[in-house]
Amino acid sequence: MKKTVIIGCIHKELNVLYDRLPQANEEGSPLSVSSAAGGSGYETALLYQKIGFPYELLAGYGSGIYAEETKAEAAKEGISAKETDVTAGCGYHMFDKSGNESLLTIPGGEYDFPADSAYELDSSDCRNPIVFGEMLTGSDPENVLSFLYDLGEPYTFVPSHCWSEIDVFLREEILRMKPRLHLSMSETEEFLSGEYTDPLECAKEIYALSEAPVVLIINGKGSLCYDGKNSFFAPYEDSIDVSRHAAVFHLASNAGIDSRNALLTANQYAWRESWQSCRNSDAYFRDLKEEIKRIILQK
Repeated sequence: MKKTVIIGCIHKELNVLYDRLPQANEEGSPLSVSSAAGGSGYETALLYQKIGFPYELLAGYGSGIYAEETKAEAAKEGISAKETDVTAGCGYHMFDKSGNESLLTIPGGEYDFPADSAYELDSSDCRNPIVFGEMLTGSDPENVLSFLYDLGEPYTFVPSHCWSEIDVFLREEILRMKPRLHLSMSETEEFLSGEYTDPLECAKEIYALSEAPVVLIINGKGSLCYDGKNSFFAPYEDSIDVSRHAAVFHLASNAGIDSRNALLTANQYAWRESWQSCRNSDAYFRDLKEEIKRIILQK
């Protein structure tokens, strides 16, 4: 099986739990503080690593204390990234018992694309890249698109709430390459001139921009897939993490699962609370692997 190319960041995440998330001008007393390796690239690579699918993570640690700690933790999971010179930043994630959350990102070298390492890959052994938007906000982001052009594989693009931070010229180039788009309903306002309340109509407008399948996340309601002809809505009442949903959907699709079942699987395994509590549990990944096997055997 060819390697899936993952282009996303790997960084240190500081997680702070409160009884109630502090409001403006409130200090608040955290119930707990923890840290872990995180980032869209790391979490997607972790899924592939645990499930046992081949992949190549194109990400950079950066340098400094956060980079060293992240590198050490990733190594324990068998995950490696590339070393870059710029000091690494971190993600500061605050959340409370009611599910409210706030994320502050301190950017650094983890958003720099390791172009030299990318071109060392055997392109004939690579397939179906998944690209997260933050990797187009670092230095020399045009290297990401140059690599994708040269690779010549259809890819999935996950804006990760970074679309407005990407250079306008690069945005045009991204859409010109016709990527599959995976985004939340709230993010579509950055793509479209109007505000849409009907998810299907919104998906059709997004499809018109990229002429490729679209997956929309409607938090508290579910997710919707539209391929230009057919649509499927998978209801789900809990809060879904868009990047994680994209990672699970992408993995399931690469396993040969149809869009409908890939969407249902992504809903089930990408809700925020499941990941926070299960990312270090082999049971979570074992259950996901068994679910993928079950769906494939039913075909």
